[in-house]
Amino acid sequence: MANPAYYDFFRKIVLQPDGVTLEADSVTDTLTITGGTGVELSPNESNDSFNIGVDYQFAVPIGTTDLQLTDINSNDRTITLTAGNNITLTRVTGGEIRIDADDTYVLGDVQGSVFADDSTLLVDGVSGAIKYYPTTPSDWNGTAPTSVGEALDRLAVVVKALNAGTGA
Repeated sequence: MANPAYYDFFRKIVLQPDGVTLEADSVTDTLTITGGTGVELSPNESNDSFNIGVDYQFAVPIGTTDLQLTDINSNDRTITLTAGNNITLTRVTGGEIRIDADDTYVLGDVQGSVFADDSTLLVDGVSGAIKYYPTTPSDWNGTAPTSVGEALDRLAVVVKALNAGTGA
């Protein structure tokens, strides 16, 4: 920059929406603007201006179900999606992931009317156990139950203990 002009124009600059005020301590202070990760600064010395560029591209890489974000400076951030119990993740295109759920064990779909000698409902004509898949297995003390009956039995013990020995 040839023959710079000096003026006291950087007195105070307020950054919004945070309300932070940068104030010049002397006439020789310099305001430095730095582009962080994902931000591109494009200075134009001929008209004393600059552009701030922020842009992200979204992609689902081939062979994955990851979400990949690429910023304007080609820095990648990957978000890994993990399927839970009875969930399937499928890459459909470079910009789409399909989430499918296996509703085989949804209680609303349970049908059965054949009873064994001990009056246990046979859910599928063979077994009376309705499988249980806990959303958060660590919420259970020890190993999580694997059937609805086992879960209810364990909850009944807790209710009885909380009611000073009186059942639910």
